[in-house]
Amino acid sequence: NGSIENPLTVTNVTFDIDDLTANFAINEYKVVFEAKDNGIIEGEIEQYVKHEENSKEVIAVPNEGYHFVKWSNDFTDSSLIIENVTEDKTVEAYFEIDTFKIEFASDENGSIEGETFQEIEYGNNAQAVTAVSIDGYHFEKWTSDKRPNLNGFKYNTLTVTNITNDIDDI
Repeated sequence: NGSIENPLTVTNVTFDIDDLTANFAINEYKVVFEAKDNGIIEGEIEQYVKHEENSKEVIAVPNEGYHFVKWSNDFTDSSLIIENVTEDKTVEAYFEIDTFKIEFASDENGSIEGETFQEIEYGNNAQAVTAVSIDGYHFEKWTSDKRPNLNGFKYNTLTVTNITNDIDDI
């Protein structure tokens, strides 16, 4: 009649019962994939997986300026399949902001005042530096292979803005 009792008790038996069969269904578990701040999950983020089977693949994708770090189960590949599922699970993807190195240098006729080596988070600005010439010389310009827009900049104090890559040749 659809009702389930455990243990089953059959009462008021008035005839032979020779075909009473116990039926079983495999357990299914809920597997949830969550992206923490600064990223998304590609793929099915809520899955129902049968006992001891594998989840479908998902991929942790960072937002621009961020990188994937790891899953909450310490797996470090951005692509993930949970194998041999035997319980409900939630797995989170963690992301961190990209950081870049910037290095300022001068030729032998001057020096740099300020932090010559800086580590900057994606999209942020470097701290200002100032080019100072030695006696008998004057500051002429800044040059950079990686930031051509700075080539020819004629002010000796420089702040590099919107850092999105390493810059080691200013």
